[in-house]
Amino acid sequence: MESARELADARQTTVTAALNSATAYLPAEENEDRTALGRALGTARNYAEVLDALHPPETVASDLDANLGDRHTVASYLIALTRIAHETVSARCAETGEEVVAYLRQISLPAAEARGNEIDADSVEDYVRALIDQRLASEPLLLTRTAEALRRSTVTLPDDCAAEFAELGGSNRLQQLADDAWDDMDADDQRLLVPALIDSVFVDPDGETVANRVHTAWRF
Repeated sequence: MESARELADARQTTVTAALNSATAYLPAEENEDRTALGRALGTARNYAEVLDALHPPETVASDLDANLGDRHTVASYLIALTRIAHETVSARCAETGEEVVAYLRQISLPAAEARGNEIDADSVEDYVRALIDQRLASEPLLLTRTAEALRRSTVTLPDDCAAEFAELGGSNRLQQLADDAWDDMDADDQRLLVPALIDSVFVDPDGETVANRVHTAWRF
């Protein structure tokens, strides 16, 4: 939410107003998982209101616990948080004149390793996104291998993930994305990628850093 706070400061408004302005057109996207988007927007608005001193910090912690506990829905929820964060970052960078990619690199992995035990939805989303982006950059054949394994049924997805995976283009679409970076993918392609690569995400209540607390179980 640091980007929303910076956007609010630049516009001399509240964090809630800045967030609402940046995300005003998100529900208009086609093929959007509206349930996940609604939950993610609720989390983001709760945190914005905490920053505006309208709610206690515990509001965000309980929200995260509720939304990150179900492995079958966490992927869509995290993708929705990614879209919210991207819209907010884009609005912030447009306001300040900074490049989006440079700003995202600045706040991803280094921030997750340095923030200590304070964790919020943006930290989880940024960290998981950065992990995926890092793997795509360091393993050029990752999506090729994943697509082939899923095509041959060497590894299978849970039924609920498999249905969405097929609807979004399945292994063929995954293969087509082999040379793309995470930030170059649209929302549907990111939704395709996450359940293919990630089995589950668990947030540990203990740990000194976000990197220590967020545990990602990779399917590949």
